[in-house]
Amino acid sequence: MRASALWVALVLVPSFARAQASAIFGNGQAVTYREEKLDRQFERTRLARALSSGHSNPNCVQLLGGLLTLLAEAGPRLHKRDQNFFLEPALVNALNSQLTVPAFPSSTYFGEMVRRVLIDGKMPAEWLKVAQDVNVSVRVIDLAKLQFLADGMTPIDSLYLTLPFLLERHRVEVSQATSAVASSAQRGFREDYLDHEIAWGGLTLVDITARHGKSEAVLEEPVPKPKQPTIPFLQEEPPTHRRLITVKLASHQYLPLAKLPKGARMLVRGRLYDFNASMTHLEVRDALIFEDRDFSQGALLADPNAVARCPLAKNDLTGSVNQTGGFGQH
Repeated sequence: MRASALWVALVLVPSFARAQASAIFGNGQAVTYREEKLDRQFERTRLARALSSGHSNPNCVQLLGGLLTLLAEAGPRLHKRDQNFFLEPALVNALNSQLTVPAFPSSTYFGEMVRRVLIDGKMPAEWLKVAQDVNVSVRVIDLAKLQFLADGMTPIDSLYLTLPFLLERHRVEVSQATSAVASSAQRGFREDYLDHEIAWGGLTLVDITARHGKSEAVLEEPVPKPKQPTIPFLQEEPPTHRRLITVKLASHQYLPLAKLPKGARMLVRGRLYDFNASMTHLEVRDALIFEDRDFSQGALLADPNAVARCPLAKNDLTGSVNQTGGFGQH
C-alpha cells in the first residue's frame, strides 16, 4: 500500500467531534505494509547501499547524518492509524532546504527509509552501525532512538492522540457537557481514550525514583509563559496547577536514567493507563523515555552545497518524486 503525499495538520485534529473519535484511531486495524516495486528499487540505489555500508566522502557523511537524524526523530511516533508520519516543522524545513538539491529529492528517499522500517518492523542493523560511525563527525543523531528502531518496535496507536488534543477533547466533552449527559460524559471519555499507546514530546522531567527494582518518572507539561499584556496593569495570572504525568518505566530503557537531569526535555512512549477527573494527573505505563530536543529555533543538519557535491545525491529512483510519505506539522 503506497503512501500518498499527504501533510498532516495536527493543529486541526482537536476539531474532531466526540462522535468522530474513531477518526483518531481508525477501525482498529493497523495499516499493512508490503514491499512494492519502488521499495525494491530503493534497495538498489546508491543511498541505500551507503546506509548499509557507509561512505568515506565527507559531503556524503553530512547527507547520511541528516537523513538518519530525521529517521531517529520520526521513529518514536510511527503509528498504526495511517501511513503519515511526523516531523517537527523545523526538521521538515531542514529536509527540504538543506538535504534537497536539484538532482536529489530527499523527501522521496526519506519516505522510502521510513517505509523500510515499517515493512520490516525494525530498522536494518547495518543502518545503526553506519549511524554510529557517521555520528562521530556530525554529532546530531539520537542513537538511542535508532537503537530502539533497530531492536524492533510496534507503532503507537495514533500520532493524532497528542496531549493538547486529549485535554481539548476533555474540556469539550466532559467539562462542557450538558446536564443531560454529564453523568456519563467522564465514563464515555475514559472508554474512548484510555488504554492506547501514545508518544508525547515536549515534557519536562521532574524526577526519577526507583523502588524494589522498578523505576518511575514524573514528567510535567511545560507551563506556558504568560503573554505580555497590551495594557500594563492587566498582568496575566500564572497557572494555578501543575499537570503531572506519572510514568511507570519499562525495565529496559535506551537512556541511562541515572544521568538524566531534572528539567530535561523528554518524550514518553507507552500506554495511557489512567487520568483523574480534572486531568491534572495522568499515568502512563510500560513506558520508554527519550530525550526530546527542541528544534523550535531551527535545525542545522547539513550544508546544501556539501550535499550537492555528494555522489549519493543523484536521483536513481526515476519517476518516484511524487510518491513520498506524509509529514506532520503542529
